[in-house]
Amino acid sequence: MVDMAKVSGQVLPVVLACTALNAALISRADMLTLHTGGVVRGRVTDSTFLLGLKPVFPDRDSSVKRGRPSTIAITTLTGGHLVLDASQVREITRRPLLVEDFEVRKRHTPEDVDALWKLAEWCRGRGLKPQREETLRKILVLDPDHVAAHQGLGESRFDGKWRTRDEEMRSRGFVKFEGRYVALQEVDILKKLHSRKRIEQDWTERVRNWSNALSSTEPEKRRRGRTQLLKIADPNVIPALNKILRTSEDEERRSLYVKILSRMPGSEAVRYLVEQSLFDTSQNVRVEAQDSITQQQRNSACPLYARELHNSDNDVVRRAGRMLEKIGDESVVRALIEAIVTTHEVPVNVIDNSNSYGFNPKNPKGDPNVLPLPPDVAGKLATGQYPNGVTFGSPSGVPDVNPHLRTVMVNREFRNPEVLSALTTLTKQSFGYDKDQWRRWWAARTTTGASRPLSAVDPAPP
Repeated sequence: MVDMAKVSGQVLPVVLACTALNAALISRADMLTLHTGGVVRGRVTDSTFLLGLKPVFPDRDSSVKRGRPSTIAITTLTGGHLVLDASQVREITRRPLLVEDFEVRKRHTPEDVDALWKLAEWCRGRGLKPQREETLRKILVLDPDHVAAHQGLGESRFDGKWRTRDEEMRSRGFVKFEGRYVALQEVDILKKLHSRKRIEQDWTERVRNWSNALSSTEPEKRRRGRTQLLKIADPNVIPALNKILRTSEDEERRSLYVKILSRMPGSEAVRYLVEQSLFDTSQNVRVEAQDSITQQQRNSACPLYARELHNSDNDVVRRAGRMLEKIGDESVVRALIEAIVTTHEVPVNVIDNSNSYGFNPKNPKGDPNVLPLPPDVAGKLATGQYPNGVTFGSPSGVPDVNPHLRTVMVNREFRNPEVLSALTTLTKQSFGYDKDQWRRWWAARTTTGASRPLSAVDPAPP
């Protein structure tokens, strides 16, 4: 009895292989280049080749000695069958059948505009774009003013000349870069920007992986992640660090961010250390960032701190003053003078009487200090134009214990002891918080003794 399942299992691979061979025969063609320079076009029917195995092209003499010369069978595009000695074939190129069909049609197409146009249209209908362009250019050799051929190549007439859009823009000094036209001078800049962007993306992926490792339950994985982060010395990583570590809610990660920046050579990281020393929500991280600014980096940090003496947050002004005293740069004296006392907006709660009206319904007759509710107010109250209602005055004069409050911003002056300390340390002068006296001293000094160092003690101005 025949086991049909077993037979099916044996037959199915053969059927699939034959199907694959037939599909290959239908969809592709092959070009055999002979050692003599000749070309044979058709479809190789050698099964080992069609299944993806390259045929061996042996030496003729060695084949004869073995008595088993290798052959390659091919069906030509015209339907003929050839069997070639494999040693005659130098190369087999596999190409789509349509391409081979085009090659045959091209050889049989006369050098005539109409015939070539028909071939070009045949190519267009089958999606053979390169072959169509090749044919259209042949037409233009015969007829340089063939409008349809120019249009088929994407050309238009500019100033009496046929050019593509790219050629026209190039004549104006523009080239296409990633889908849009840009000036030639911009290309190098854009290439550098794109290169930098790719580098930043690569760093972002690596920093994110190392940062995620810090949350691992495996101690060794956490150690490796931290070690890799602390090895970073490339300033190109700063955008990735800003995105992943600087914005973290975890204080430990922000502290690690400061450590990485502090080990980075050059001045690229100074700006971010200054910002972290002023704006981080953790005092520990701020102090760590302040201590990380080296003596060599202070020249770069000084103007950044001086700029923050104008910050709207008084706490930031005081932190900047503390760091400027530590840096000890005399160039910021004028900015310190203006910052010893600063004005900032602060929120204040006040009673909101904007949409209320006070009256006493039990107005004693003839009491001139208590007014009845006017008719227009009563009408507005009835129509909802006083959303906070009206306030009924107490006959006893006791104020309302639950008044409506609103928050307003008011200007308030702040004395900044850290700024004054920096100013006193740098100038060896002491005029307290008297800005005018500081200004007079500074004006006198800059007009009469600008060449002398500030370490020399000046007398107070009269």
